[in-house]
Amino acid sequence: MSPLIGPGSLLQGTIPADRRPASLVRLRRLEAVVLSAGGDQLVHYHRDQTRPDRPWVAGEVISERPAGPGAIGQEPGGWRDPGPLHVLVPEWTDADVALGHHVRTNARNRSHRWRRIGELPGEDATLRLVRGRLLARVRRDGVSRVLALDRGRWREVPDAAWPAGAASGGLDADRPAVDPFGPDAVAVALAPTALAGLPGVGGLAAALPGGDGALAAPVLAPGGRGWWQALVQEGASVHQWHRQEWAGRVRWVRAACLRFDPRDGFGVEPVPSRKLAQVTGERDTQPGAADATLSFSESRSGVRGTDLGVRVDHGGRSYLLFGDTHWRAPWRTTLDALGRVDPTGPLPGLPGVEVHGAPTRIRGGLATHREYDVPLDGFSAEGHLYVLFSSHHFQRHQVMGRSLLTRLDAPAPAVRGAERRRPIVFTKVGTFSDRYFVNVSVQRRGDRLYLWGSGSYRADDLRLAELDLTAPTVGVALRGEARWTRPLPGLRFWAGQQSDNTAPTWSPHEDDARPVLPGAFGEISVRWVPELGRYVLLAMAGPEDPIGPSVTLRTAPTPWGPWTPRLRLFDWVERGMSFHDEASRFIRAHHDGDPVGDRIFAMQAAMTGAAYAPYLFDARRDGDRVVLRYTLSTWNPYQVVLMEHRLAPGFTGGTCA
Repeated sequence: MSPLIGPGSLLQGTIPADRRPASLVRLRRLEAVVLSAGGDQLVHYHRDQTRPDRPWVAGEVISERPAGPGAIGQEPGGWRDPGPLHVLVPEWTDADVALGHHVRTNARNRSHRWRRIGELPGEDATLRLVRGRLLARVRRDGVSRVLALDRGRWREVPDAAWPAGAASGGLDADRPAVDPFGPDAVAVALAPTALAGLPGVGGLAAALPGGDGALAAPVLAPGGRGWWQALVQEGASVHQWHRQEWAGRVRWVRAACLRFDPRDGFGVEPVPSRKLAQVTGERDTQPGAADATLSFSESRSGVRGTDLGVRVDHGGRSYLLFGDTHWRAPWRTTLDALGRVDPTGPLPGLPGVEVHGAPTRIRGGLATHREYDVPLDGFSAEGHLYVLFSSHHFQRHQVMGRSLLTRLDAPAPAVRGAERRRPIVFTKVGTFSDRYFVNVSVQRRGDRLYLWGSGSYRADDLRLAELDLTAPTVGVALRGEARWTRPLPGLRFWAGQQSDNTAPTWSPHEDDARPVLPGAFGEISVRWVPELGRYVLLAMAGPEDPIGPSVTLRTAPTPWGPWTPRLRLFDWVERGMSFHDEASRFIRAHHDGDPVGDRIFAMQAAMTGAAYAPYLFDARRDGDRVVLRYTLSTWNPYQVVLMEHRLAPGFTGGTCA
C-alpha cells in the first residue's frame, strides 16, 4: 500500500473552529493533507478540537497531480487573523517531479481558497515554524537543504537553522515512539498540540452543563505543550490517535477516523431494507406513512424524542433501552429511558411499545447522565437484569469515557407510561472498561456471555471478551457480594488464534485484547440468529467508506469469526432521505421546506437527518428467506424507527447459495 500521508502531513495550526468570539480562546483546529484513496488528489482536512465528537471534515482539493504525500505548515499571524497555511507537495510535471507550493490565506475579508503560487526543485519536504519563520527541509536526489520563507519567497539558509533532532517530520528530539500503532501502520505523521485532558475533575465536570470545557483545555504552560497527536495510515484507512497523559500514566488511543477502507470487498443486497414504523415520538412525519407511532411516547410517557432502542429480553418479556432522551420536563433532558415491548400496538401486525414515564437512574457510584451517557446492551442472569451503560463522556477527550455494568434493583422493570415520579433504578456493579469495551454488545450462549466492544467512538476496531457466568468470582461480583475488580477471574479477552489457527487464545488482561475486525465502530449489535446458525453483526459504515453511507451486516460461525465481508443492507442517503420519492422519505433531507423531521432541540432542529445505531430486533424464517427486523435512529426526526430486511433467498451467511 502506497503512503497517503507523510511525516509532515499533520499540524495544529492557529485557525479557530469558527469566527465566534468564544472560539478565539478555545483550542485551534488540526490541519491535515491526505491523498485521496486513489492517490490522484491531495485534499485538505481539518478537525475542530473543542469537542471530541467533532469529525474530520474534507475541505478543498489542493492538487490534482500529486506524486506523493504533502507537508503542511503555517506562518505566524494575529490573534484574530491566523497566518497563511502553506503546503509543499511533489507533483508530476511534463519532465519530472517538482514540489508544488500552495497557499491558503486565513485573514478576514480575504479569499480562503487554496492557490498554487510556484514550485521548488525537490522530491519531498517537511515544514516547521521555528522562531517565527517557516522553514522547509527539501530533499532531492538524496541531498537535503533547508529553506526559509521570506516575504513569500523561499531562500536557502544554513542547515543549522533546522532544529536538532527534528530531521524526521520536523519534530523535536523527545517525540514519542510510534510502536503503539501496530504492524499495519504504513505511514505516521506526528504533531505536538495544545490539547490536554484534566481527568482529575472529569467525572464531576462531565455531569455539568458545558462540562466539556473542563475536560479538554489549552495548555497554558510556556510552550503550550499538550498531548501528542498522530495521523496514522493503517492499510488503506487513516486514523487519528492521541497520547493521553494523566496521573503518571501514558497511553495511545484512537481519537477519530478520517477514512475507513478495509479493502476486503463488500456485497449489496438486491432489495434494501424498508421502514415498517416509527417507534417513538407522537407522530410519524413521513408523507407516505400513517401518522401513528408504536408508542405515542409524548402523550403517554412525556418523551418527545430519543434514540437507540436496544432490545433486551428478561423474565419472558422484551424491553427497549433508549439513549439520550428529550422529555417534556426540560430538567430531564438527555436522561435515558426504558420501554416495554407489547405483542400488539397501534399499527396492525406490529408490536406496541410503552415507554416508562420517568428516566432510568444509576446509584451506588459515580455515573454521568448527559449526552453520550447511554445504555449499551443488557442480559439476564440468575433472575436479574443487567445493563451496561456508557458514562464519563468527554473524559480524557474521548466521546464515551467508560462502560459501567449495572443491576436492576427490581426483579423486572415496572413500566408505566403515566408514571412521572419513580425512575427505573439500577445499581452500579463496577466499571467494565475504559479502553477497548466502551461501546459493547452482548450475547448469552449457555453459561457464557460474549461481549463485543469498541473503544473510541466511531474510531476503533471490534474486540471480544468472554464472561463465565458459572465462575464463583463472577457470581458474587454480579450480586454485589464482592467488589467488581479488574482483572476478574472468569473474565477473559480474545488475544488472537493459536499458531495452527485451530483454537482461540485468551488473556485475563484487557490490554492484550486483539481486534476480531478492523473498523470505525460506534454503536454495535451482535446477536446469535438460530435461523442462520450464525452470529450476525449490524453496524454503520465509516467515514469515506467505499460501501457508502449504509447499514452493514457481517456473519460468523463463532464469536471471534471468521467474519464475512460486509453486506450493504440499506443506503440511508439514497433510501432514507429518498430525494427521488418524497412519499417514502423518513430522514430529513432539506433544511427548508421538508415535511419530514421534528424540532426536539436547537442543534438537531437546524440540521438534516442521518442514520445510526442499527440494533437487531428479531429474526424469523419466511419460506426460503430469513427476515430480520432492526431498530435505527434517524437524528432528524430525533426518533427510533423499526426496519425490516428480507435477506436474499438461500442466504447462508456471507453469500447466496
